[in-house]
Amino acid sequence: WVSYHDPAAQDTILFNQANGTGPYMLESWTPGEDIVLVRNENYWRAEDDPIWEGGPSGLASIPRVIIKLVNEWGTRLAMLEAGDADWIYVPSQYRPQLEPYYQETYGPDGTLMASNPNGYIQAWRDLPLVAMTPAQFNWNINVEGGNPFVGSGELDGNGVPPDFFSDIHVRKAFNYCFDFDAMIQDALNGEGVQAQGPIIQGMMGYREGEDSLYHFDLDKCTEEFQQAWDGAVWDNGFYLQLAYNTGNDTRRLASEILKAGIESVNPDFNISVVGMPWPVLLNQRRAQKLPIYVGGWQEDFHDPHNWVHPFLHSQGAYGRVINMTEPFASEFDELIQQAASSADPEVRRPIYEEIQLKAQEDAVVIWMYQAVGRQHLQPWIKGFYYNPAYNQASYSFVYALTKEAP
Repeated sequence: WVSYHDPAAQDTILFNQANGTGPYMLESWTPGEDIVLVRNENYWRAEDDPIWEGGPSGLASIPRVIIKLVNEWGTRLAMLEAGDADWIYVPSQYRPQLEPYYQETYGPDGTLMASNPNGYIQAWRDLPLVAMTPAQFNWNINVEGGNPFVGSGELDGNGVPPDFFSDIHVRKAFNYCFDFDAMIQDALNGEGVQAQGPIIQGMMGYREGEDSLYHFDLDKCTEEFQQAWDGAVWDNGFYLQLAYNTGNDTRRLASEILKAGIESVNPDFNISVVGMPWPVLLNQRRAQKLPIYVGGWQEDFHDPHNWVHPFLHSQGAYGRVINMTEPFASEFDELIQQAASSADPEVRRPIYEEIQLKAQEDAVVIWMYQAVGRQHLQPWIKGFYYNPAYNQASYSFVYALTKEAP
């Protein structure tokens, strides 16, 4: 099992094979361009068997769904304006651009909040997201065979060594050099909160009433850098590449905010922000080549275990590429196991609160932000509903939709 699990995507049987019994079938997939779905005429759900009372049932109303990969924001917007797209993803920083054109604005429960007869967009706002985005350090970077993301691979002003982030002063400095307020106000348009640790706001283990241990403070950032690696970081400078997934402008802005803060304290500090197609980023992350990247987590099930294990356990989805050194790795593994060994919330809560605090104190990563979402559709699309368990890029709601003539 250890040898087989988590194979490269292209090596799996299901990489390019449809597998499911849902209301749509895969007609075609052109990697990097589009996915085309067609209605499953043999779908098993009967007309008198709705998903919930008053919900969709029977065959899907919309016979054909085309999901296009369009990374460039201006192109997506033009498609919406021309009526060529029924739904588009709108990053936080671009939402004010569309607000004057909202025809109908709905809250998370479907209540109409505002209407504008001169608008042309159906908007759903204040949608709570069970997602959080950090900037993730790699404490033991893989440089086997060469690694351009770390430059020279040495602390000589032209790179960083593989264990660069194993020094807690480096990690704390990066945290203090990140302008959390600018991130939330400028990149998220005020629609989000600073993350406190791996556990999101509103969940057991979140330390209610407490602020994050870190805030934007260039003086403290400087102090930490001057202590890092016995002063060698400050004296020699460094270079590394910071990655994010292409098309996610919110993460691009987060990366640029971090770059600006760090480079402002020492002219010998240099960071290159690098956008990568999502599959490329995943492959480089899996190979443990990336020294630092901005990427989020969307919960699989609503429990704090599904937050602390992915980020902090040595075998977690992100934990195994964060590569924490000892004793940090074993300490987190033990706490996570303790919390998972009980079904009693009163036993689990203090353990998760301890994990949450320790994840900040150890500056495992930069716990950046937890955002609030919106959805933007054409007014002729009816039946949209919001389920926070679906992420922003989920198309699970399509089954419930109907499409009227424009």
